[in-house]
Amino acid sequence: MARLGASPPAEALDAIETDLRGAAALRRALAETCVPAALGRVQAWLGRSMESLPGAVLRTWIHQAVAVAAATIDGADGAEAAEGRVRLPRLVGLEMDRALAKSGDAATQSGRKAAARHGPGEIPLDAPPERWLTPWCEDVPDFRRLRGVEGGLPAAERTLLAARFGWDGHLPSTVASLAAERGGTAARMQRHLSGLLARIRERSSS
Repeated sequence: MARLGASPPAEALDAIETDLRGAAALRRALAETCVPAALGRVQAWLGRSMESLPGAVLRTWIHQAVAVAAATIDGADGAEAAEGRVRLPRLVGLEMDRALAKSGDAATQSGRKAAARHGPGEIPLDAPPERWLTPWCEDVPDFRRLRGVEGGLPAAERTLLAARFGWDGHLPSTVASLAAERGGTAARMQRHLSGLLARIRERSSS
């Protein structure tokens, strides 16, 4: 970032934000399979369901499971994982076992707390788990909350937004790359995208 100078070009900033969005999407996708593996080990260790734990205890274990999964994902060899030579959920489970063994009596004591019941959406988290996974995304909006609101747009414009923000399951695209693929300048593409976002924001607030 320091090499960008005091007034970096918009194209350079967009490339950085797009890379961060892509990294966040990949991390979330991996976490969807890895965090449950970590929580499963916690449940087995405690000998009771996660849902029966008191709110504060449950929040602590969820936080630790996310932290272990994130650290394991970051430390894994991406090429080996992509080729199937490393099974990340199994690796996360093993790392969670190590964390539980280190916690010793603290983990055992938390398993003896009085039972509780939590309905859907009632787990008292201090922040969404994905914020623990991708803290940088607070400053890099990915507009996922607008996903689905774009349904009233023409198909070509929905496809454009999906390509821009990675809503189609692929990595997100920069404004410059979209302009190169579809013709026109990056500035013109940015104006078009801004207009589309303004339209679907209006739909989402109405």
